[in-house]
Amino acid sequence: MRNLLSEIKFVISGNDSNGDDEEEFDFDTIKPLLDALLAALISMDAGVVNRKIEELVKFKVKQNLKYKIIDLSELILIGEYDKAKSILQNILIENNNFGGNK
Repeated sequence: MRNLLSEIKFVISGNDSNGDDEEEFDFDTIKPLLDALLAALISMDAGVVNRKIEELVKFKVKQNLKYKIIDLSELILIGEYDKAKSILQNILIENNNFGGNK
């Protein structure tokens, strides 16, 4: 849990994108990770959930997606799995509707 908190703080504090990384970002690179996280949340597999969210917060993504990932991390940390699943499903739906490169 402390490791996860450290990762979240890293993402929030000093990992701001200068815009170049955002242009290079391809949603399809993290989609399998998001799918695996959703499956782990559904099956309530805490070990996989923690590993996947740790992997996810390390990606450089568009700013709006970064904030959603931070929200996901926080919800998972406090055990709000239903809310986390809802946000995750919305992320997947939004990005599938816009060609995957949002």
